This record gives sequence, structure tokens and C-alpha cells, in this order.
Amino acid sequence: MRLLALAILLPVLAGGCAAPIQYEPGGQARVLEAPQNGPYNLYRDGDDTPVWSAILLKGDAVGYGRDSSAQLVAVADDQRLPLAEHGYRWQHVELAQPALYNFKPLLAAGAIAVETAAKVAIVAVVYSPLLLLPVLAHATRGGGPHH
Repeated sequence: MRLLALAILLPVLAGGCAAPIQYEPGGQARVLEAPQNGPYNLYRDGDDTPVWSAILLKGDAVGYGRDSSAQLVAVADDQRLPLAEHGYRWQHVELAQPALYNFKPLLAAGAIAVETAAKVAIVAVVYSPLLLLPVLAHATRGGGPHH
């Protein structure tokens, strides 16, 4: 009993990872609500290549049903796909983070910009008095402003 409770609670405690929606051969065909928005893939047991894909919104129908001739069908919102009697699973597809949100190159460029700005500031502080030397030399030799 404890294992069953753990099996039920584990997907909830995992933080948003939706458990696959399974169908076992000869089992009950059931339709559930999609637990989250996004792409869903239907896989045949033992195969990692999707049989079918659908974009669903949270609450859309997803699962398995039977048509008027009692043939198994996959259900994705208002669409149906006839299936051979076999084991299947619907799985929400976690999308990889797009490169647009990869801030590492931006942070590296920012560090380079800060380093360059620091070097320019140091050079300005060190060498700017040297620029004033001719002006000061001219002023001390009596070459100040004439009235």
C-alpha cells in the first residue's frame, strides 16, 4: 500500500514533470485532461520514435478511446488516430532551453567590456598628467597668457 501511495505522489512531488499516460494491451481505454501546455508525443512501448505528436493546452483531452467498431484510437483534443492493439504512452515533451536565453556569451562579453573600460581608465589616470606637462612648462617659463 505504501508503494502505491509513493507511486502516486512521486510525480506530484517531482515538481511539474507529468507522468506518462499509459495504455496496456487489452486494458481500459481512458481519456484524461492534459496536465500542462505544450507538445505531447505518443510512443509505442519499446520504441522511442513518436507514433504521433500533438500540441495541447492544459485541460485538453489526451489518452485512448475506442471508435464505433471498438478499435483502439489515440485521442489528442478533438483528433483521433487508429492504433493497433499494443502498449502505448503519451508523454509531455520538455523543450530544451533556446539559445536566445543562453546568457553565458553575454556575460563573457560584459566581463571583457568591464576589463577594457578599467584599462582605459587606468591609462587615462596615468597618462593624462603627461598631456598637461607642455602646458605647465609653458606657463612656468613666463609664457602665460598675454594681456
